[in-house]
Amino acid sequence: MEIDYRTRLTTMLDVTRFLLKQGLPFRGHDESTSSSNRGNFLELLEWYSQRNEEVSKVIKQNAPANNQLTSPKIQKDLTRACASEITLAIINDIGDKFFSLMVDEARDSSVKEHMGVVLMYVNKEGYVIERFLAVVHVPDTGSHSLKMTIDTLFVQHGLSLSRLRGQGYDGASNMRGEFNGLKSLILQENPFAMYVHCFSHKLQLVLVAVAHDNFNVSEFFGYITMIVNISGASLIEVLGNIHDDASYSANKGVAAGLIEKMESYQFIFVLHLMKYILGITNELSLSLQQGDQNIVQAMSLVRSVKCRLQDFREDGWQIILEQVNTFCELNMIPILDMEDNMLTRGHGRRRGQLITNFHHYRVEIFCQVVDLIIQKMNNRFSEVSTDLLGCISCFHPRNSFSQFDVHKLIHLADFYPEDFCGTDYLFLEQQLMSYFYNLRDDPYFSSIDDLGILAQKLVETEKHLVFPLVYRMIELALVYQLQLLRLNEFFLQ
Repeated sequence: MEIDYRTRLTTMLDVTRFLLKQGLPFRGHDESTSSSNRGNFLELLEWYSQRNEEVSKVIKQNAPANNQLTSPKIQKDLTRACASEITLAIINDIGDKFFSLMVDEARDSSVKEHMGVVLMYVNKEGYVIERFLAVVHVPDTGSHSLKMTIDTLFVQHGLSLSRLRGQGYDGASNMRGEFNGLKSLILQENPFAMYVHCFSHKLQLVLVAVAHDNFNVSEFFGYITMIVNISGASLIEVLGNIHDDASYSANKGVAAGLIEKMESYQFIFVLHLMKYILGITNELSLSLQQGDQNIVQAMSLVRSVKCRLQDFREDGWQIILEQVNTFCELNMIPILDMEDNMLTRGHGRRRGQLITNFHHYRVEIFCQVVDLIIQKMNNRFSEVSTDLLGCISCFHPRNSFSQFDVHKLIHLADFYPEDFCGTDYLFLEQQLMSYFYNLRDDPYFSSIDDLGILAQKLVETEKHLVFPLVYRMIELALVYQLQLLRLNEFFLQ
């Protein structure tokens, strides 16, 4: 009897494991005995029993009616047992190693908030691993609620927040807020849990912020949206045809208003300004959208964009003004005298203040827009993150470790003072140099062009035991770098 039960239970567990591995649903629409398709669980069990005589003898009519082990409740119990074992294997694999955290929240069809948690780490074989840990119900998506849920999850699985070396979320304020966001709440407890955010999304947020925060640019993009919605062809001609042929006066009015706006000096000015700014950021944008990002190149382009924007802030006014005036002259659009006065916008005529065209276009549009982009670029692409990635890039094995820089790598250790004590610093420089000369002259490492493969080869050759401080730095670099790449892939989908 006990043997039959064990065989039956093992069979149900085998079916459960197969369906979970393949990501298939268990239940069927009609699970009655007369149904032609009773669902994946029962159909797979039937197929299994037809090909295994021992199984056939202990299930269905050959099993007690109250011990069939096929009810939905039993299926859920088996699923939970598998999930528990998988989670335990993940936790044991992490051990006391460094790991990073990725979190995202979503609302299901029943309007309940859930939080998905993914962990990334380097296992004992040197492989970079990412594992989905849990989907947890949260009462709300406030930062304090998410933080409490993460704390509970860590305690439940015996994970220590002190071993966290990276955290990545979307750009929502409840996640990345500087004071009360989830990022900040974790950093208050562990300052070495470096925050990572998709670089491509960062750049997008910079440009979106300009479109929202400056009234003139916001108005410009509002009109652009209206124009594009009407037609993507030769817009002036299309709008002219709509104006001439429209049977409704409302359509005529809209078309006439858009034509007038497109032929205004301010529209042309903002158009050329944003075209120039988007041109400055274009190469960076294209580089950040590539799946196999070159960190060194990306960091170099970020610095170049910051420098170009600052130079444009100082010397770009005359360039834009000349481009706008030339365009207006060629298209017979009246050119404004910068010394003439105009009323400030947003006030009635009686309360309006007179300002010069020069002040409006130079200060309220040009300077405000460029300053805003520079400010947002500095906030989103901080010196700390660019400096950290610049140091990590020095570990890259491409071209026989051509990017190796011992001083930058020593600086990399400064970002993780918890993991490198004063004694470690005494040996770090010499160990780094020994590591460099040893691997550069070893043909086994000559064709490696990926940091993850390098870590695997170090473990295979047991050089991670010869250079323990260096390997510790590589682990930290991989945890941070993988999180950045995964976030970029996620936001670019």
